[in-house]
Amino acid sequence: MVDNIPVREVNHSEVMKAYPSKPMSLYSTIWDGSNWTRHGAKKHINYNHAPFMASFQGFELQGCLWNQSLSSLSTSSCYGMNGIKIDLDPIDGQQFAKLPEAQKVGMKWVRDGFMFYSYCKDTQRYLVMPPECSKQK
Repeated sequence: MVDNIPVREVNHSEVMKAYPSKPMSLYSTIWDGSNWTRHGAKKHINYNHAPFMASFQGFELQGCLWNQSLSSLSTSSCYGMNGIKIDLDPIDGQQFAKLPEAQKVGMKWVRDGFMFYSYCKDTQRYLVMPPECSKQK
């Protein structure tokens, strides 16, 4: 999410198995991908505002296992960063597991207005789409 507007949703599927299946870490970089995408020189980073700097403080992850057979969040399997079992905040609840309609509308607005490339739609690069692309909404 950026400014509380979702920009990407990971759809759980048999293809992806348990997402993620490995421990996660956070890494960030600023990368000029304008020559990488099919849109070539349409979008460029404005380096006049450099140096760019990002930092993370007090970053804390919490997560729960998704139960595919129930199509719901398994609140009995939620853990904090220290591996200690946690109770899911009731403010989050099922809303934490699935985007509510208002956030789906927000994500569509972001994608329609600002997203100009998706590898799941790049038929020139991928003759056979990656399996996760069939689950894209």
